[in-house]
Amino acid sequence: MLPNLNELISPIIEKIRRFKILDCPLPESFTSQVKTINNDIVEYGKSSSCITNRKGQHIFLSNNWFYIAAILSPLNGPFNLYKDLLNRIVDKEALKKSDENAIRLAINTYNIDQQDKEYLLKFALDPSWWNGGTSNTGGKSLDRGDALVSAVLSIANLINASQSYVATLWFYLGAHPEYANILNDAANKLINDIELSEYKKRSTLQEIFFGSPGTGKSFHIKNDILSDVKEEFIFRTTFHPDSDYASFVGTYKPVSKKIVRKHMDYEAICSAFKNFKGTTERPFHKFVAEHYEDLENIDRALRKQIFIENEITESTFETEYTKAVSITQHLDSIKTNKETISYGFEPQVFTEAYIKAWQHPEEQIYLIIEEINRGNCAQIFGDLFQLLDRKNGVSEYPVKADAALAKYLIEELRDRASEGIENGKLKLPANLNIIATMNTSDQSLFPMDSAFKRRWEWKYIPTIAPADKERKLALNFKENKEGGDKKTIDAGNYSYSWKGFLNAINIRITKATHSDDKQLGFWFVKAENEENNISVSTFVSKVIFYLWNDIFKDFGPKDTNPFTVDINGSKGIMPFSSFFEINSDGQIVENIGVLHTFMKNLEIEPEIKKEIIEAQNIQIQEENQSE
Repeated sequence: MLPNLNELISPIIEKIRRFKILDCPLPESFTSQVKTINNDIVEYGKSSSCITNRKGQHIFLSNNWFYIAAILSPLNGPFNLYKDLLNRIVDKEALKKSDENAIRLAINTYNIDQQDKEYLLKFALDPSWWNGGTSNTGGKSLDRGDALVSAVLSIANLINASQSYVATLWFYLGAHPEYANILNDAANKLINDIELSEYKKRSTLQEIFFGSPGTGKSFHIKNDILSDVKEEFIFRTTFHPDSDYASFVGTYKPVSKKIVRKHMDYEAICSAFKNFKGTTERPFHKFVAEHYEDLENIDRALRKQIFIENEITESTFETEYTKAVSITQHLDSIKTNKETISYGFEPQVFTEAYIKAWQHPEEQIYLIIEEINRGNCAQIFGDLFQLLDRKNGVSEYPVKADAALAKYLIEELRDRASEGIENGKLKLPANLNIIATMNTSDQSLFPMDSAFKRRWEWKYIPTIAPADKERKLALNFKENKEGGDKKTIDAGNYSYSWKGFLNAINIRITKATHSDDKQLGFWFVKAENEENNISVSTFVSKVIFYLWNDIFKDFGPKDTNPFTVDINGSKGIMPFSSFFEINSDGQIVENIGVLHTFMKNLEIEPEIKKEIIEAQNIQIQEENQSE
């Protein structure tokens, strides 16, 4: 089956668009191995290289071209597959003249799948489908040996002049994928480094990353923005329907505090009793009760002198002091904790980040809000949303802090940080970055008003799978039987490409919902082992249930609905329960057959697992030897 070239080139075009790097040395792991290209000698410099051909002629080229050729290299095999098949099916003269009728007739009468015919016709007659949408083949018909050069340069967005050497590199790296991989890995790092640098050049980030579930929004923030930020400068929260201003900023709360006695020496006790005795009835007993621990640490004679000098008779001291101490010790002994309840302002994540930013103006502080649209932003931010209007990173319109918050901040923000509560008003400093994520398919969300939304930068994270990642849906599961020899039963001998599944299902989702919001991202579910396999149990319980419950169950038995099945001659919808069955041991397990039917509806073919193929090959060898 021919690959869909249009889908193949999309992530490559995006990667080339992001590769805006002027000076880029080539990795030593590449330059130490690649000394010649097609018998031409290569000399590498920091940002450019020299190619010397067999005649001693030189070509000086930018190192960027090596990277661009490496990014393009995954297209080499598919492009040549199409070109070779087309030249095998269609007469050379028809290709040379671009005779549409002859080309259609040759392809439509050739014995290949209908889908392959459609792809091949697009390849032959619609260059914009497979070379980046420019309809550019440089006037070269597909019978020519250099027919792909202009198309490749079109995808790379290069002018077809001396840059044509990129095509030479493309052919070379297509034939040597191990070298292409080295450059692609280096290109990924260069792209990430330059984008991270661009982020950090911006004075302030106030951005919402939005997209379908599993596209890697939080992953991008963690690895591309926060990768070298100390944890003490990162503050995180997740919004939910019960979130409010108090849980985001802070509020007065009852606080249990331990009673800590302040220890005093002889002079301090004398002074304290002089001030104390005229303020209350029975001052002697109350003072002893409050300060008995310190009094007990003083010599008895000195202790007695304190009170006699302050008009307490000797007989009163002798009889009443011991009583007061005994009663106080008894009361203390029956208290489980020496604590008191008081009210104080309890700061929450916004206030903590705000204080940290003002106290550390030389550091970048990050407030991360996950699932921002699951909370009522108007209720959570209150009048703080005015602070999001910034000029040069600083709030353009300060807002008055409420009394409790202002009092707390005055205590916390002293000296140079006092600007953060100047005249009792709040304003965001330039080093306080606020970054949020938003799942566009979430059903339990609150709408954001336009006044709130316009104060943010928005960045869409598409469902395009990473070019360097692959995952498999392994159609097997393991169950441990009770008793017996506890053998592990392996059910199912097939696997499916996760990328292939995503490509197919996301097309159906878009057709069903007329939106990309509910598409699946590459990271929608986690792989469960080092081989990047997704178990059938995870796939059914998370992926199939999401598709059935949130998208297709009410869509009707249409051809575009992958849950459509033929039931007694009429079309119906698979119930979710059909994906389960009871096995011979009475256990509820996933129904592999129904899952195969679902995949077949998506026109996805399974692959026989590697270990099964190896076992079959061994069996065939043993049978041949026995004969």
